[in-house]
Amino acid sequence: MDFANPEILPSGNAKALKRFNFILNNQNVDERTLLVVLGEGPEAQQLVNDAVALTGDGTLRGVVWAQKPDAIRPRVITLTLCPNVSRPDLGTPDRAFSLTQKNKIADVIKQTEPQPDSAGILLSLSRAGGSC
Repeated sequence: MDFANPEILPSGNAKALKRFNFILNNQNVDERTLLVVLGEGPEAQQLVNDAVALTGDGTLRGVVWAQKPDAIRPRVITLTLCPNVSRPDLGTPDRAFSLTQKNKIADVIKQTEPQPDSAGILLSLSRAGGSC
């Protein structure tokens, strides 16, 4: 699958959901873990920039930017959670969440947490590297 890193979801709700579903449906085949950044603004942009710098071309780890998180809600609410992980808040929204290759939410970077540095981003992605 062609994957631009970052993969910025379209602004229209239906198109964003369709693209997000397509990415998730191909994720296991591509053997890629994902960091899904939620929301707009300078902090979200910085998180995307930092995550892309750490994930390179997106071959093994990639970044998806959902600027309008409510658009992907129908799919996010169906995703399985790894043990001791809560579902991300798409309303506020939380900062980001990571996904395993099998579309399980492995970690959530909460809005109440400080802006993650490189170590925080790598930790979230590494949690998605297992099968939980």
